[in-house]
Amino acid sequence: MNHDELAAIEERLGVRFPQPYRDSLLKGVQIDDDDPEPYFHQDPTEILITNLELRMSPGSGIFAGAAWPSNYICIGKDGCGNYYSIPTSDLQCAVWFFDHEANTFETISANLDGYFAYLTDLSKKFASLYGSRTPVAPPAISGVKDPDAVLARSKTPRESILNPIALDEWAAFVDSDVDLEMQGYSTRMNPFRGGEIRIDYPGLAIMRVDGHVCEFKYIFGRIVATRPVAAVIAKLELAAVALNGRVLTGR
Repeated sequence: MNHDELAAIEERLGVRFPQPYRDSLLKGVQIDDDDPEPYFHQDPTEILITNLELRMSPGSGIFAGAAWPSNYICIGKDGCGNYYSIPTSDLQCAVWFFDHEANTFETISANLDGYFAYLTDLSKKFASLYGSRTPVAPPAISGVKDPDAVLARSKTPRESILNPIALDEWAAFVDSDVDLEMQGYSTRMNPFRGGEIRIDYPGLAIMRVDGHVCEFKYIFGRIVATRPVAAVIAKLELAAVALNGRVLTGR
């Protein structure tokens, strides 16, 4: 990472990184001669996307009963829904671990050197368990495509957060379309107790097609339709023209 890339991330997030973290990103970090991704992000785009996603995560109480702390910078994750972060105000860069199962933040090291030592130990544990320094990923299934269709202003769905479709833009389009209805929540059946579960989902719109309710979910600046029928794809294409976006399928 260079100085310009680092400055661009700080400007977009509206923060100034503590100096030890800035130095680590500029110098580059390796653990046992490997890039410690995803436990320590060093790619500028990945750092920016991850932190923007955490800030925009739907639901106000999913991080220890609150939204993602505005002064926390996510420096890495473990791929299991848990995150490593540092407070921007902490010049020593103590590293905090968010455990999504316990729904708590806890300190795992007093500084970045301690965190890198922690990652070195973790690497050794992986080597003893899996025969390599990182967990073995399951093999990819050849030919299988993502069944979702996504409306975004980017080349890939995940990059949509860098140039997002604003919620009010999407809401205005829904309001102007005779087939769409802004519902703002999703419903599911409770498989254990029966009855309907209602989940607040800002920006969720619905369209009825042949007696079925099709959902258009707004998340991270993009619109997602799961397993869309032809009428849903056509509606997304119409929205893409109005919202200056593109429809991504099979990715």
